[in-house]
Amino acid sequence: LFIGYLFGVRSERQLVREIEVNVAYRWFLRLKLTDPVFDASTLSQNRRRRFNDTSVAQDIFDHIVSQAIAHKLVDGTVLYTDSTHLKANANKGKYDLAMIEKSRADYWADLDRAIEAERTLHGQKPLKDKEREPQVKEIKVSRTDPDSGYMVRDGKPKGFFYLDHRTVDGKLAIITDTHVTPANVHDSIVYLERLDRQRERFGFEVGAVGLDAGYATSGIAKGLEDRQILGVTGYRNPTPPKDGMMRKSKFDYEPETDGYRCPEGQLLAYATTDRNGYRHYTSDPAICQTCPLLASCTSNTKAVRTITRHVWADARQRTDANRLTPWGKASAARRRSSARLPMPSSFTAIAMPASEVSPVSHASACWPQPPKTSRRSQWRSPSHPDQPWHEGQRPPTSPRRRTQLKTTNVQKNKPAENIDGFVSGLSPLEAGFFMLFFPNALPGSVANR
Repeated sequence: LFIGYLFGVRSERQLVREIEVNVAYRWFLRLKLTDPVFDASTLSQNRRRRFNDTSVAQDIFDHIVSQAIAHKLVDGTVLYTDSTHLKANANKGKYDLAMIEKSRADYWADLDRAIEAERTLHGQKPLKDKEREPQVKEIKVSRTDPDSGYMVRDGKPKGFFYLDHRTVDGKLAIITDTHVTPANVHDSIVYLERLDRQRERFGFEVGAVGLDAGYATSGIAKGLEDRQILGVTGYRNPTPPKDGMMRKSKFDYEPETDGYRCPEGQLLAYATTDRNGYRHYTSDPAICQTCPLLASCTSNTKAVRTITRHVWADARQRTDANRLTPWGKASAARRRSSARLPMPSSFTAIAMPASEVSPVSHASACWPQPPKTSRRSQWRSPSHPDQPWHEGQRPPTSPRRRTQLKTTNVQKNKPAENIDGFVSGLSPLEAGFFMLFFPNALPGSVANR
């Protein structure tokens, strides 16, 4: 199964034929040159039945991460998370409409307590006890792959996709967690749960996290503060108003009065807090009816403008402010080069239901690749500046450049001892996984072994 996923072999019969003649595949499967290869139906039935409702793939992945931690290749101090959409092998025109419950956020209990405290502070009666039930909405369900989700996002293709929520360690960009959901599940829904799992499973003492703009929500900001973790999220453009209407940013929030000040100077006072955790601030219609900005401010028939503010908006603002610090800018650049990496070609060609997607299979995408250089640069020899370099001619290396290259190679080979010990401590199966995922990371002696 791993060979098929990693090398993009879509047909199980074709995979069996390649195993028969490929010595590397035989070595990985511990088959001798004279051993017969299993039938394709054996592989098919194992894939469909054997690993259903099991965590064997997650267990293998966790064990490899634990080995990397033991050899100091992962420290868990800074984590970067992003999501990548994976196309499902399903026709976007063949679907059924169904009423499905929306995925619930993992901080609802904390939000209920915050709402109750907020209403008590303003002297309001607590909301009636009502069990939170997920909202029900009509969605498209694929007839071919019902586990996938129909994705509609700005700048993204429409169709049935999965989302791979991937977390990498900030030290060497080694993946520490991956979780696959349907594409219609928001990025922020599962983040805190997956973060807590890594902290408990690997004992990470996370000090900071770098997140994509899809994770920039008040719930995640509050959850990070409660865990004493510094969060840096990407910029999320607010939803624009209707044409000709005034943006919410034109109203200034005043903490001392707990209200919003409109451009004409009126104070929008606190009115209530709803069950979703939003405070409502409303204007005085008697003042608004004579306001020259009424037409661009509100279309309410009673001339009332309402501004909403989340009970955890202060935490969201503090998290957003981290993005503008020097460390936040460096963290954002690091996240773009570590967590946002292209998937291997095999994953864009294979439809993988959520129950069959292996977390180990994404590890090959998290190792940074060396930068590409162009041989068409206008190089000139230091000793002969009047002689330009021509295509097809390899420029000589100056003594100074040779010294720089030698120093760089020594610095790059510093982690070789850790990697050597890391690979030697793995079992043959785990060593095979590591060599498949990170072939460029192994020193020569280990790779030849």
